[in-house]
Amino acid sequence: MKKYKPNKIALKTRIWLSIAAIYLLLYAIAELAIGYTLIPGRRGSILVSGIPTLMIAASSISLCLAAVVTVIDHYDIRPNEHKYENARNKLIYLTIIIFLSAPFFEILEMVLLINKIDIFPHFTGFAANYTLYTPGLEKYIPLVDNFLDNSLIPGVLATLTLLAVIALHKLKINIQKKYITLMTSICVFILAVIFILFITKDFLSGAVEDDNVLYYADNSPSKFNAILLTHFIIGFAFLLASLYGFTHSISLIFSNDYKK
Repeated sequence: MKKYKPNKIALKTRIWLSIAAIYLLLYAIAELAIGYTLIPGRRGSILVSGIPTLMIAASSISLCLAAVVTVIDHYDIRPNEHKYENARNKLIYLTIIIFLSAPFFEILEMVLLINKIDIFPHFTGFAANYTLYTPGLEKYIPLVDNFLDNSLIPGVLATLTLLAVIALHKLKINIQKKYITLMTSICVFILAVIFILFITKDFLSGAVEDDNVLYYADNSPSKFNAILLTHFIIGFAFLLASLYGFTHSISLIFSNDYKK
């Protein structure tokens, strides 16, 4: 009889999954505090509130649990991997369904309100009128501008390199995947840092633009917070992804060099 071997998950994967779980949990808490959510789209973004925001927070928690379940699976040595896999898949499906349903729920609520039908509870967030912005933060804008002024050349080089990597991949030129991943990760990291600097400037100025509309921290704190939160989430998501790709490619390069 074949001896049972418990499922093993690499330490690096467990670390990144744990980081992702904390990241998603903090995002869900922030969503519940703000009460608004910005959903980016090709034809413009949508600001949703109330039940749709609760749904997006729930989808974040569901995905967080999927990551936690994966990590726990490593430490459970019992022959029940199929239960963890089943739970993880169901949580991921639930995340997708809830997240994609949120905008449609917002549209349904708007249609009902137009027809003077108000049946859904109104959730405004438990800290909807609070923002971390204060007028005194504006004095740090020149410092951020200094970094942005010096980021033009690295940003252009990173963009051109990224386009070159994509072209090489499309042309099917024989370059090892680990080097492609390394170059892509470095470029994405540089662009993510520049993007985060721009968002930081918006925060320090107390005003952020979305779809040609300016939202100010003093008169629209919840919408100001929601737009910045989504932008920061996107920026740091690319930053973390680039760091993961960088560490993964470096480990492959050095492991191969060690074998040689």
